[in-house]
Formats: sequence, structure tokens, C-alpha cells
Amino acid sequence: MLISLPIVGEVLEPKHFKEVPIQVLIFISAATAIGKVGSETGMNAYIAPLEINPMVVVFWSYTVIGSHYILPFHHMNVLVGQGEGNGLYSQRETIKLGIPMIAIVYFTTVVVETLWWKLLGIL
Repeated sequence: MLISLPIVGEVLEPKHFKEVPIQVLIFISAATAIGKVGSETGMNAYIAPLEINPMVVVFWSYTVIGSHYILPFHHMNVLVGQGEGNGLYSQRETIKLGIPMIAIVYFTTVVVETLWWKLLGIL
């Protein structure tokens, strides 16, 4: 950890710290605080006794979050090929793919995954 400090390790220079976007730092701070906010507001105590397996919520979240295709920055696979220097496809083509993908992801999450987890006895 100390090796990354500007004077001690000389791996990073002070200019590198200026390149970190402030939005990223705010997001990381907010994401870290979610657990504490949940316990202080009583949300954790409300959610804990629910009759739903936490793994189902995790799998649903993973499917929905990992399947955003509407804008290039929503999915890394799309972002890598978007633009003149990469795969040469535009944001318009990305949206053409993204709109049908919304329907497919919604159907997969609500119907296929729910039925599968009921079949396995998880839900």
C-alpha cells in the first residue's frame, strides 16, 4: 500500500491523483455507506425476515445489471467496440440492439429465472 504513495514508492506521481474523477470517489463512498444507512434507517431489519432467498435477489440483480445494452457505457462489451477507433459502430446501432435486449432480459428475469428457481426450490 505504501508503495503507491507519491513520495515513498514513486509508482504514482501527484498528477495521477488529479486524473481520478471525483464522481468515482463519490460513488465508491456512497456504495460503501449503503450498509450503514440500511441499519440506521431500519431497512436491514425489515428486509431480513422476508421469505425470499437472498441468492434469488443477487441473481436477479446480476442478470439485470449485467444485461444493460441500451447505451454503450452500460455494458463493457458494447463500450469496447463503439466509436471510430474501435469497432466502428455508432450509438444508434447500439440502441437498435439495446431495445430488443431490454425485452429479452425482462422476459428472462421475470419468467425463465423465476420458474427455474421455483423448480429448484430456491424461491
